[in-house]
Amino acid sequence: MPVLDVAPFRPDNAHLNSAYATEIWNVLRAESSYIPFKALQAFTAQVGAVPLGGITIRDDDGLTHIFCGTAGKLWKLDNTTLTWEDVSKAATTYSATIDERWRFKYYKPYVVAVNINDDPQYYQIGTSTDFANLPGTPPRMRQIAVTGDRLSGVDDDTMYWCDTDDISNWTTGTSGSQKFPDGGKLMGLTDATNPLIFQKAKIRLGTFVPGSLETFSFQTLHDQRGAAAPYSICTRGAVTFFADSGAFFMISSDGQISPIGFEKVDRTIFGQISGVGLTRIFGEIDPFYSRVYFAIQVESATDAFDRMLCYDWQIGEWTQIRMSLNILFPLASGTIGYTLAGLDTISATLAGLPFPLGSKVWQGGAPVMAAFDSNGALGFFQGANAEATIVTQELGDPAAGVTRFNEVVPIVDVDDFSDLRLSVGSRMRRTDTINWTSEFTPSTNTGIGRKNVRARFNRIKTVISAGANWTHCQGVSINSTSAGLR
Repeated sequence: MPVLDVAPFRPDNAHLNSAYATEIWNVLRAESSYIPFKALQAFTAQVGAVPLGGITIRDDDGLTHIFCGTAGKLWKLDNTTLTWEDVSKAATTYSATIDERWRFKYYKPYVVAVNINDDPQYYQIGTSTDFANLPGTPPRMRQIAVTGDRLSGVDDDTMYWCDTDDISNWTTGTSGSQKFPDGGKLMGLTDATNPLIFQKAKIRLGTFVPGSLETFSFQTLHDQRGAAAPYSICTRGAVTFFADSGAFFMISSDGQISPIGFEKVDRTIFGQISGVGLTRIFGEIDPFYSRVYFAIQVESATDAFDRMLCYDWQIGEWTQIRMSLNILFPLASGTIGYTLAGLDTISATLAGLPFPLGSKVWQGGAPVMAAFDSNGALGFFQGANAEATIVTQELGDPAAGVTRFNEVVPIVDVDDFSDLRLSVGSRMRRTDTINWTSEFTPSTNTGIGRKNVRARFNRIKTVISAGANWTHCQGVSINSTSAGLR
């Protein structure tokens, strides 16, 4: 029986007898297979409103602190009760929105939080009990970044930076600002001594000039190319990802740009996003693996995201995930374990451990990916394996040859074949709607799924049930014969 290897998810490409698939759900890409995506499992209490930004930091004592912001309040996680404490400035209701979110940075020992509608806030780790207005005369900023030994930020048309090692001084010394009269609205900047500055239609490089009165010099790297979605901009080390009006990009710290979605997902995905959905794309990089996630809104009638796109930049391929969430949120591993009195406290709080003791959630070392779900609870992607759907490319004879399928063997190392559901999608003409057979399961003895289908064009769908125990799906083996011409 010939083997049909798993096909990369490239909905922008033609799929007849190609090497690409149009439908892949709830899996991650490995070098020669698809691997499970673990469901989001809530860990904390709900924050009480829609989370609009957050940060996790680890201080010099190894203690982890988690903050988040909602429209009107700023919150800190109580690591003992796993509930959220209101740490807003006294007698203050903030004015963040779904389109003007909170952005946080850790500038030791301070956590700084900004949105364009409110005065910048700060919280000193180990000292503060509530946020307060950032001292001095800092401007209101949409995005902030740590640029070497200073904090920098942007509003609609100007980049600002504080004095060296002094976030309270925005007026003297080496503090300063630079207005950009062309290139459109400022969208964000990167954490780097020499930051990339994103506008709606321009990308610039700011070069730190020691001893200069100007502090930074600026040059245009890309004209008529920028970030349409300010919260899609995300950086890890020397790589940054962002979404423009109709495409996803990766850019290096020296300005080399790669169109990572070109002829893969751009045309399809941006054709599904409309209106404010484009500007709300939310990006975050996995803190450990070479994966970047973009949360998008396609079908949801609420403000929650209903889909994630995952791009593995080492492999160069995409997958997509169905889920409802508010924001993505990378966390240091061992986040809760550092400050809880012990596992008995967790059991008492949550009526049982939500994750096995071997989970990264409890370990020091590698960080983990997390998110706030649509209910406002923080969770980790450490739950059971999500239901996976993997569809092959379409196979057929354009010259009227008809094929009969009668046996399909999914190449999945699943513990129980009853956790697999197969179906064959067929049509006689490329313009016909695909007709899917009823689902059938492979034999528990042989792993062979039997279904007689006769058509010119066929594709095979493998669904792996939620909670099934498996590690790799490598494709399907098929048994087919010619059934003449039509």
